[in-house]
Amino acid sequence: MTGIVEHSTENTILSNVPEGAVRYIAPEFIEDGNAPVTTGSDTFSFGMLMLGCITEKLPFYNLTTDAAVFDARIAGAWHPPRPDGPDPKSCVPDRLWRIMLRCWSIKWDDRLTMGQVHDFISEQHSASDSNPRNTLPVAVEPSWSLPPSLRSISSQQYRRL
Repeated sequence: MTGIVEHSTENTILSNVPEGAVRYIAPEFIEDGNAPVTTGSDTFSFGMLMLGCITEKLPFYNLTTDAAVFDARIAGAWHPPRPDGPDPKSCVPDRLWRIMLRCWSIKWDDRLTMGQVHDFISEQHSASDSNPRNTLPVAVEPSWSLPPSLRSISSQQYRRL
């Protein structure tokens, strides 16, 4: 990730970063193009992926260019604001938002490990909470269906297939 940012006197130019990646990279790479890749930087990116999967929108979707995202992140917007609105895809459950915030900690060693993320998500999945802000959105049934032989197997049996 060396050389992520080159500064010029007139503007900031992103270099060596695939298009769109600035939305997912950890703050340490924006602050220091020579920062080491860590499991913490992976966790930061995973938090952004979680947000995208829930909302079906890119992180910082309201900013249309990488340069605009980069400028916002330089100005201190290390993570997007919490989506909120009438659309169910705009509602991020409280528990998942807390997980994402922990993934997005500024210091890489303050971030959750992926094992902790797994544990929190497993707890969320098994929690019985009637508050809609704390529950995962209901999945839409796919237009395809599983063969009858696979419909009633447990996840443990499925992993052995």
